[in-house]
Amino acid sequence: MAKAKAGKRATGDLAQIPAALLRDELRQREQRATALVRRYERLMERAAALRAEIQAAGGAIRGSSDTRARNETSLVEALARALSGKPLSVDEATNAVLAAGYRSASPEFRKIVNITLSRSDRFEQVERGRYTAKEDAWRRFAAAEVRIYRSGRLALRLRAGAHAAATVG
Repeated sequence: MAKAKAGKRATGDLAQIPAALLRDELRQREQRATALVRRYERLMERAAALRAEIQAAGGAIRGSSDTRARNETSLVEALARALSGKPLSVDEATNAVLAAGYRSASPEFRKIVNITLSRSDRFEQVERGRYTAKEDAWRRFAAAEVRIYRSGRLALRLRAGAHAAATVG
């Protein structure tokens, strides 16, 4: 069957097939796809169980996708904690963040810290190569109480002793 030219409707063999046959073919393909998805989910459950058994036995799986570090706080938050009240060099900030438990598998982590310090508005450069957290940046973050309502509205309220209260949404 020749390829239709752009802008023209194809009027080949498909127009000759009754609509009932086309509907049957679509239904069969949908059923096949549903069956394949169910089979895939069962296999994934088995793979997860095998992975758990291997890890319980002290083994490791090559090519596992679980190699990325998962941190409880963002890099900006970790840096704000490390830099609150004192200026640090990029190397010192990198070491302080890692010592505080931030994990990264990047061989270029120092560059990432440097870029974060220079681009984020929560830090200021006090002299060449030395940064500090902007005044009260970390204290404001730590003093905030965040609520997410069922409607999706987000409310940010600063705790007692903080400067102001704000509601978003």
